[in-house]
Amino acid sequence: MANGPPMSSHNQARSPSSASPTKLCSKTYKKASQLYLTRRLPEALASLQPIITPSAPQENQHTNGDSSTPVAPIATAASTWRIKVWNLYITLLSAIVDLGAEEGKQQFGQKEWKGIASQVREGGIWETVVEVGYQNREGSVDAEVVYNLSVFTPQLFQLGHIS
Repeated sequence: MANGPPMSSHNQARSPSSASPTKLCSKTYKKASQLYLTRRLPEALASLQPIITPSAPQENQHTNGDSSTPVAPIATAASTWRIKVWNLYITLLSAIVDLGAEEGKQQFGQKEWKGIASQVREGGIWETVVEVGYQNREGSVDAEVVYNLSVFTPQLFQLGHIS
C-alpha cells in the first residue's frame, strides 16, 4: 500500500479538466474539506483522489518533461494549494484511522480500511507525498506539510492491533 495513495472503492473516475492544476486543486480542496467537516470521510477521500493520483498522459496534461510519465495535478499546483491539499489529506487519513477497525470497516470496507491503516503505520503517507506531490524531491516538501506529518505521526503509530 505504500506505493501510492489508497484507492477508494468510492473513487469517482474522472479525467482531469482543462482547468489549471491550481484551479483544479482549489476546487477539489473546497469540496473535500466540506465533506471532511461533515464527517463524510469516504467521499472526502474519493474527491481528493483525482488530484493526488497521476493519470494517463493526455494532450493538455502537465508532465514532468517526459511525455510518458504522468504527473498528478497536485505536483504542479501553486504551493499554497499543494500545502492545503496535502495537509487535508494527512488530516483525513488520521481521522479515518481514528475511526477504529469496526467503524472503519463499516465506512470503507475491511480491505480498504486495513490498507489505509497499514499505509499510515508503515510511513506510506510520507512516500506518497514525496513521490506524487514533489516528484521524488524529498528536500522540496513544504515545511508546513512536514510539520503536519510530524504532528500526526505519533498518534498514527499508536493504532494497536488491527483486526
